[in-house]
Amino acid sequence: MARRLLDPHIDRMILEECLRQATKRGISGISTLDIAAKLSISEPVIFAHFKDKRNLIGAAFLLAWEPFAHPGQIPFIAFPNGVGKTNEEDNYRAIKKAMRYKKELVFLIQYHSSPLYFDYDLVYDAFRERRETVVSTILSVVKPASGLRLDLIANLYIRNYLELLTHLAKGEYICTPDNVSRLANGLLYGVKGYLTTFRK
Repeated sequence: MARRLLDPHIDRMILEECLRQATKRGISGISTLDIAAKLSISEPVIFAHFKDKRNLIGAAFLLAWEPFAHPGQIPFIAFPNGVGKTNEEDNYRAIKKAMRYKKELVFLIQYHSSPLYFDYDLVYDAFRERRETVVSTILSVVKPASGLRLDLIANLYIRNYLELLTHLAKGEYICTPDNVSRLANGLLYGVKGYLTTFRK
């Protein structure tokens, strides 16, 4: 019998199914047997592409991060001095664009909260380009105390921004231009306040 040819995009199909399952069941509920059944492949096919479940979940994290990975896509700090009436609509449009990626946002937040699968080094490396943008913006508006790890503060800011977007995408926060501006300013001024209040 001839061997059935796999879709050339099978890796991405497997990862997309991971994201869908996580949205419904959480990361701990992802089943490689169910993924295989959904895609009409055998479970060993999955592990031929991803060496183990931890590797699979890590790859799914990177896929979920793709829409947010580059500064030209969705800004994390678009307005260094906060959101006001002059830029409220621009901020709102950027947030609405990000909210289209609901399953990706849900996965990213679940991944950060997973004691079994979270890989600090993977996240730190994935956030690099965004982190540099955040640090650059911070330095343009405030002089932080010496010795602070701005890279870690930027990572935390990005993670909190993703959580804000997730709440909006799930309808847990009311999505109006005014409310979105308040939420964005809360994050930004929280970081600025931390950097100017806590001194060594």
